[in-house]
Amino acid sequence: MTSPSPSPAPGRSLSVVLFSLHWVEYLVELANALAARGHRAAAVFSKGRVDATVGGELDRLLDPRVARLTVTDYPIGLRDPRQALSAAKILGFVRRARPDVLHIQDSTNAIVALCLPLWRPLPIVLTVHDVSTHPGRDSGGPGRRAVVREKLRSRADAVIVHGEALRQRYLAQYALPADRVRCIPHGCYGLFRHWSRPAVARERHTILFFGRIELYKGLANLIDAFRIVRARCPEARLVIAGGGGDLDCHRQSLDALPGCELHAGYVSTENVAALFQRATVAVLPYTEGSQSGVTRIAYPFGVPVVVTEVGSIPESVDHGNSGLVVPPNDTQALADALLTVLTDDVLYARLSRGATAMAAGPMSWGVVAEKQERLLCEVVAARGSA
Repeated sequence: MTSPSPSPAPGRSLSVVLFSLHWVEYLVELANALAARGHRAAAVFSKGRVDATVGGELDRLLDPRVARLTVTDYPIGLRDPRQALSAAKILGFVRRARPDVLHIQDSTNAIVALCLPLWRPLPIVLTVHDVSTHPGRDSGGPGRRAVVREKLRSRADAVIVHGEALRQRYLAQYALPADRVRCIPHGCYGLFRHWSRPAVARERHTILFFGRIELYKGLANLIDAFRIVRARCPEARLVIAGGGGDLDCHRQSLDALPGCELHAGYVSTENVAALFQRATVAVLPYTEGSQSGVTRIAYPFGVPVVVTEVGSIPESVDHGNSGLVVPPNDTQALADALLTVLTDDVLYARLSRGATAMAAGPMSWGVVAEKQERLLCEVVAARGSA
């Protein structure tokens, strides 16, 4: 790849097709930000994921300048003949958009395997959220999914990861030239404020543990830490919202845990805002990880975070200003950090302001789009000169 090209000259824009059958909120935010910078953005969504996340609000959330296609991704993949029809719709949409570059979120969907051969003339920028699968249920699944993922990664002209630790991990695993793997921040999900409810107020002593609850999320450590917190701060509450295999393992302990409020199962998008409006602090006690969307939801609501030092998660935290970072698997350190945020009003006010500043500044989608724009231009220029 050639050296980075300058950003497009005023009046010149790129045509970019964004493709993901999973990351709806991410695509909406990025497509809007690229459109705001004058680029011709188009996006391909999965109907099932749209229905499960933003639902009928997609039209209100997506910039009207962004063309979109919503297709059905059938769960049994290539064994369902209807998948070929969805692939044909995607290929037709991309052909009509005449993109300079495809921007794809890392995927194991069979539909990608159908489309990739016909996208050979197009440069591809791939965003990889997780370099490798997490321990627990994420490490299972059909082998064909791993085949699709590896084909997509080998086909990419450039790769985006959301942290320097992830970049180093990716380079070690795939032995690529360093300039083909770029570290660009994951933007904050300000769109969740669309569902904010004026009547919902901040609860000063409420800890929120949110999202998929699998083995690596550290729920067992959080339960032990909250017992310490509760002994020293009896008004503390722990709100757990989400579902997953590890939740089932600890359900009995949670039912008996004083001060614990459980919202088991999938949390609808319209209820996400209320949870973060209530929270004093969001906690990510992960024992392993890459990066997390939870921080990106928390910051726009002014909610600071307490996170463990795993993967690139600490890279999204300005320690002491937007949150606190503690060692993984250290229950006492986790409890101490949570207690500090819950009981030190001066610190809490500073962390809350810092969280808001992160969402408006270095982790805003405007900043992300500017950085991605440079890479997209570089990839297009490199392919054109090849």
